[in-house]
Amino acid sequence: MHNIENPKKYPIGILSPKGLSAVSIVQPLSNAKSGLFIMEIWKDIKGFEGYYQISNLGRVKSLFRIVSHKLKGKKTISEIILKSCISSPGYYALGLRKNCKVKCARIHRLVALYFIPNPENKPEVNHKNGIKTDNRVENLEWCTRKENIIHAIETGLLPNRGSGNHNAKLCERDVREIRKSKLTRKQLATKYHVSIYTIKDAIKYYTWKHI
Repeated sequence: MHNIENPKKYPIGILSPKGLSAVSIVQPLSNAKSGLFIMEIWKDIKGFEGYYQISNLGRVKSLFRIVSHKLKGKKTISEIILKSCISSPGYYALGLRKNCKVKCARIHRLVALYFIPNPENKPEVNHKNGIKTDNRVENLEWCTRKENIIHAIETGLLPNRGSGNHNAKLCERDVREIRKSKLTRKQLATKYHVSIYTIKDAIKYYTWKHI
C-alpha cells in the first residue's frame, strides 16, 4: 500500500519507473476516503505483446488495437479489463486470443511468471491463504508438488479424489472416455456439459491424476 498525499500527481495510466511496464493507481473501494492507493503494475504477456497484459493484482486486460476484419476491413478493439471464469479446480482462467488461436491461461500462474522470481525452478504456484481466487502477487509463491500438497492438507483444501468429491462434474468413466476421444475440447465440453477448462484439465492430468 502506498500513501499518496496528492493523488492528482499520479493519474491513471502513468508510465512506470524504468524497467517496468505501464502502471496505474487503483483506489480500494472499501476505504476510498483513507488516501491509500494500491500500485498496480502491468506487464506484457509473452507471445501476446500488444494484445494482453497481466497485473500484480491478478487482473488481465485486453489492449487497444486495430485489427483486420473480413466485412469492415478494420476493427477497433478498446482497452478493457477481462472477466475470468473459474475452472474445475477452482482457479480463475481465461482464453488469450491471437491470430484465430486461443491459449488457455490460469491467472495465478501468469502473476507468478511475471512478478515472482523462481530461482529454484519450482513447477507449481501456491495460494498462501488457501483462497484460489485471490491472485494478488503477495498471496502467491512458487512451490514443489510436495509442498503444495502439504499446504493443501494443512489448510483443509485437499478434497476427496475422483467422483467421491462432491464438487466433481465428471466421473472416472467420463475421464477415461475424454482422454481417448478424438473430439475437440469444445465438442467434449458440450457433450459432458462442462467447461472447456474442465476438459483441458482432465486431458492434461491437472485433475483426475489417480486414473
